[in-house]
Amino acid sequence: MQTMSGPSPVRSKAMRPSGRVRYWMLFVISNPFDDLKLTLLVFDVNPVCQTEWMKRIDPLPSGDERAILVSLLDYHRATLLDKTAGLDDTQLAERTTVSTLTLGGLLRHLTFVEDVWMVRRFQGEDMPEPWASAPWSDDPDWELTSAAGLSAETLRADYLAAIERSRTILSEGDFDAHAALPDQFGAYWNLRGIIAHLIEETAQHNGHADIIREALDGTVSD
Repeated sequence: MQTMSGPSPVRSKAMRPSGRVRYWMLFVISNPFDDLKLTLLVFDVNPVCQTEWMKRIDPLPSGDERAILVSLLDYHRATLLDKTAGLDDTQLAERTTVSTLTLGGLLRHLTFVEDVWMVRRFQGEDMPEPWASAPWSDDPDWELTSAAGLSAETLRADYLAAIERSRTILSEGDFDAHAALPDQFGAYWNLRGIIAHLIEETAQHNGHADIIREALDGTVSD
């Protein structure tokens, strides 16, 4: 099936009791074997993310390479904040599947990912705290396991701080410039590749976060 070209789909929205916004999008669908059909797409959006931490904006549909990649990365960063919005310390530390992953652990892990790729590898600088003094030899997954002892506010604030460090580095970096230090396999990534990897890693964990959040309290978002 193909979506017909023409005006944008009809949209409507309403506040739900939970505070989330429910959107309706009405599409006209064309099928070569049927008459025209109307398809209703319904999804929820958590407005807390857009007002408290980081506004989630759809990725750019066109533009230069840098603008598109940065918009994709920011979209997925904000998606993680949306999927962890409105939860307290206990909920962020709760396991809801057979996996050991938690929403707090994902926030902490992606904070580490931002710093290790942008600060350590690309810039060649020492890792900031808490990574510099973390007991990695005792616990290789420390960024995941240590999240349970942190507050929701700390987890979110640290993630946003790491994002700002990455943005500062990115604003001054050339996409063709190579990292000062290699990855664990000896490869020297250029900045373009690092941004693509951050998009990949964040998007992958957003899928995990979606499953964990739905199992936690039934919340489903786009």
